[in-house]
Amino acid sequence: MKLNVAENAKRNVLWGGIRKLYQTLVPFVLRSVFIHQLGVEYVGLGGLFSSLLSFLNLAELGVGSAVLYFLYQPVADNDVDTVRKLLGLIKNIYWKIGLFISGAGLALTPFLRLLVSGEVPGDINIYAIYLLNLLQTSLSYWLFAGKSVVLDVYQRDDVSSRICLATSTLRYALQFILLFLLPNYYIYLSIVILTQALERILIAAAVDRRYPEFRKTLPAPQEMTHKVLHKSSGLLFHKIGGVIVNSADALVITGFLGLSILGKYQNYLQIMTAVSGMIGLINSSWYAGIGNTIAREGIDTAYRSFIHYTFLEFCISTFCCCCFLNLYQPFIALWLGPDLLLDDGLIVCICLYFCSLRFMTPGNMFENIGGIWVQDRYRPLLEGLLNLGLNLILVQRLGMYGILLSTILSMVCLSMPWLYHTVVGKLFQKNSVSYLKKLLQYAVSAAACCAASSLACRIIPPGFPPLAALFAKAAISTAVPTALLWGLYRRDESWKWMLQHILSTLRLQRT
Repeated sequence: MKLNVAENAKRNVLWGGIRKLYQTLVPFVLRSVFIHQLGVEYVGLGGLFSSLLSFLNLAELGVGSAVLYFLYQPVADNDVDTVRKLLGLIKNIYWKIGLFISGAGLALTPFLRLLVSGEVPGDINIYAIYLLNLLQTSLSYWLFAGKSVVLDVYQRDDVSSRICLATSTLRYALQFILLFLLPNYYIYLSIVILTQALERILIAAAVDRRYPEFRKTLPAPQEMTHKVLHKSSGLLFHKIGGVIVNSADALVITGFLGLSILGKYQNYLQIMTAVSGMIGLINSSWYAGIGNTIAREGIDTAYRSFIHYTFLEFCISTFCCCCFLNLYQPFIALWLGPDLLLDDGLIVCICLYFCSLRFMTPGNMFENIGGIWVQDRYRPLLEGLLNLGLNLILVQRLGMYGILLSTILSMVCLSMPWLYHTVVGKLFQKNSVSYLKKLLQYAVSAAACCAASSLACRIIPPGFPPLAALFAKAAISTAVPTALLWGLYRRDESWKWMLQHILSTLRLQRT
């Protein structure tokens, strides 16, 4: 089956954008009420347990990504029986994973207090809160987890986006009412669990209605199971390394610096994560389409798209970094108050962290599409171990600066060149050195844009009203990088492709 890539991508971006925007703006207001009613320590506690349970999620072993990889070809060939067997396989494996996570999570319960430096809020039991978080994680594997894969491979994320909008509205409404009438963290978490369960039930029903041929799964033959598990084994080190990089920071911050500083950092991280999610819509909306095209036409057809996506990520990352650099502090001060600000120097580190993450996105994206996890299996593990080692050393000398610098150094000095050596050199059979030089050129351009926008923002006088200053800095942070990038790259083929891609996605022009 040939997917309508452009049409599906536009639909996914529309509904995914609405969903992401909604799930970004409303939680900002919700978090403001949450901190006011309960305190910033609760934010840190939520971040701690989320990071801890991420380690237990290693049991997933990358099975979902591996199954998605194997689904591209049978979907392209309209091979219904093979799709049903793969869905049956992921259903069976996910059920067992949920059981394992529950057992391992319960075994960790007695050691929770060792992970928190200093005091915890006195009106809660951290063990009860942890068990509620554990239940939420386990249910994510037991309740129709494999059903959403069908929407992914058929490039119909817009269906799940509409359902998520409905369940999110219910969740936010109940949480707002609770925080104002009865500020209770236990009930707050229970609402999250119940609405998450409702969301998965509705998605499963939507998949059964749209794709009735997949209502019943088939048992997977041993050969298919072996292939999927072998492919996912290549993802094991990716999972371990990714969890260490993404979750160790929170654990180390809590253990050495306390819940309060983690809560402050989580506020900044929420903004960065929301922006990354919006950017990710551009990639995810085309993800299945590229996989479908490769399955039909071969891997060589993807190289030009890879180059263009790299340029697109560079431009978007540059624009976002300029905004973060100039708007983070005034926005947090208006949103939550000056008491919850981090040091200005940490904002520069957060911007470097964000830019490094985005520069790795094209490599990660095409590595997943190409399914070359086995060839690259050791890189994420070594990156995670290096990051953790530097964390434990530098946090004692530099505090939060050490946490962020550890992540940036392990990513830029080790993981990024290794990743692109694998993707460019092995997947595309091209010269990875020339590609890395191009990335370095983009990094210098991004730094120049950030510096220019920061200097331009200094024309705003110190006595300017805070809200007016925020909007003025936003205008400058938008105009300066746009003008500089246009001046530097307007004749580049990738610039022209980027404009066409964005216009096509917005339904103003077809690809």
